[in-house]
Amino acid sequence: MEPVKKFLEDPEACAAANPVAAAPAAGGGGRRREEGGEEGRGRGGAGRGRGLRPFRLSAPRRRRARGRPFWRQASFSYNAAVSACEKCGQWQEALSLLRGLWEVQLEPDVVSYTAGISACGAGTQWQLALSLLAELREAKLEPNIMSCSAGISACALDGQWQLALSLLRGIREARLEATTVCYNAALGVCRHGPWQQVLSLLSEMRASSLKPGTIAYNTAALGCNMSDQWLRALSLLGELLDASMEPSPVTYRTGIGACQKGARWQQALMLFHQCLQDTFEVSSVDYNILSGACEESGQWQLALWLLGEMRMKELEMDIISCDVGISSCEKGGNRWQALSFISELVSRVSSRIFHSM
Repeated sequence: MEPVKKFLEDPEACAAANPVAAAPAAGGGGRRREEGGEEGRGRGGAGRGRGLRPFRLSAPRRRRARGRPFWRQASFSYNAAVSACEKCGQWQEALSLLRGLWEVQLEPDVVSYTAGISACGAGTQWQLALSLLAELREAKLEPNIMSCSAGISACALDGQWQLALSLLRGIREARLEATTVCYNAALGVCRHGPWQQVLSLLSEMRASSLKPGTIAYNTAALGCNMSDQWLRALSLLGELLDASMEPSPVTYRTGIGACQKGARWQQALMLFHQCLQDTFEVSSVDYNILSGACEESGQWQLALWLLGEMRMKELEMDIISCDVGISSCEKGGNRWQALSFISELVSRVSSRIFHSM
């Protein structure tokens, strides 16, 4: 970031410090540079009372300067700085750097805009991300697959599934080859929309040269499960396993959640056991889903045993865990154990209220 700040404060000094950019041109170019420097110093001395004016180059000189190593390095430094801001979640700083390119007569390129779009998307500023994408086109630059993917991801982070689909259609209309990343991002946002749209995107991937992977199947199954299409969700996860793909913790968690909605506690237990066999680390969320599936299917003893195992593994019990425990005790007529869950529930709720104040 330090070279960029120095360049913003005094571009001419940075250019003079660069041996390639400061070298005099053949045929008396050095004399003209020296005269120009004295003239500039005169103007700078006369204008000190009004403050420093922004550094400007004429259009022909700007075109010639872009080919010099110093200017190429300056553009690269700006793009790297914008990308760094994206990774740190500083979308305001990324936009500030992007606007700063114009101040020093460096026009943003596709890489600059893509980094800015990604930064805005990471900051859940999808409106700004789409604004930058539109600005990219207005600057007569051709969006590439990376910039379009960044736009889709920005929409995905805020649940704007209609806009994400519109961008995906734009990729096809521009005859760009959509990547797996594009489809995965679109699937991720479409899970908040109609489940039919999720299955349609998955079919598009199968029909194209792209092969849906674990992420695509997990996302599609989760979308179906969120729309209470638990049978379709289990069917998609079955396809994933039949295709010899590597399941992930999300695969098992989605499957157990689908079994909970379908009151299939035996299948939920099988998936949980398989998850442990695959040496995946289970969390409180997994135990909550599984114990909830058992409790809702009338297996209250099993639900209480799972909650006890949570305590043995020193996993944190939350409000959902306590709620499952209270319901299971109620069904089993175990009032004293229910009181312990109620006490823990009151403690959790009080702690949440205290931290929110």
